[in-house]
Amino acid sequence: MKGFPNQVTDLSKLAKGMQCLLRLLEQGRNGKDDGIFGQALVQAGVAGTGHTPMPVEQYIRQQLTKRPSDQSFRTTARGLRELYRLFRLIDDTGPQVEVTDLGRRAANFAGLSLNAEQLDFWRSLVRNIIHDGGDAQTSHPYQVLLRLVGRKPGITRAKCALALEAKNDSPRELGRIIRLVDLPDDRILRQLRVTKSNWDNAKKVLPSLAEQLGDVIVTLRGRDKTYRLADAPGRADAGPAAAPGVVARPGRDRSAPLTPRTSRQVTPETIGRAGTAERRDPEFQLPADLDPAA
Repeated sequence: MKGFPNQVTDLSKLAKGMQCLLRLLEQGRNGKDDGIFGQALVQAGVAGTGHTPMPVEQYIRQQLTKRPSDQSFRTTARGLRELYRLFRLIDDTGPQVEVTDLGRRAANFAGLSLNAEQLDFWRSLVRNIIHDGGDAQTSHPYQVLLRLVGRKPGITRAKCALALEAKNDSPRELGRIIRLVDLPDDRILRQLRVTKSNWDNAKKVLPSLAEQLGDVIVTLRGRDKTYRLADAPGRADAGPAAAPGVVARPGRDRSAPLTPRTSRQVTPETIGRAGTAERRDPEFQLPADLDPAA
């Protein structure tokens, strides 16, 4: 199962963390130093001050008495930088961190209330994450997650971790992880040879992002969350998408696929203009295996 940085999942904090990193670089400080970046994250409120919150400077002094490997803000800084790299907000493969145009745009969102523009921006980044599991195969984990939820409506948050099990974006890999969904969690862990800690970490970030982006409908089942796809991307307010299958409507072919409730009719005059003023996710790459009929 692919690892995934899980230190910060809140979109507002991700923007603020990007602002912290950009400011450090503008001050000529080393953004690749986990200690420098980590302390800045604590001071900005992006990273917390422990299970029992304490004043920021007191917490930093306490952390500095520990070995560097035990300083929690260093772990947060390292994981957050990895996430920014996956989002293509930064390039830290060289001696210095380089902030991309996308990274500067993300930093500009710091301190602002989430709105439609920001959600479209983050959705584009999240959908286009390409993850390499170290086996020369890559996948788009968030796209896999949405396909998984679409095929298994009511899937639990824990089993959304399987989105990081897919080696690639192929239908065969999707089918393999779908067959695992109905198994008990402990059996999945044994079959995949995944530790409990890795499993718990894998379920943290992608479902949280899907909730914030409004791409899924959340239902509580006891203490666990379950998910269904929203009617359309970002339209959790419109309710869940219809179940896969066919629909019978007056005057329609009974084999016609059910369309989202949020779709709209167009005329020959308006279809040419459709999306010119509200086109979304310009960088979203459609998967090669997409079935146009489906």
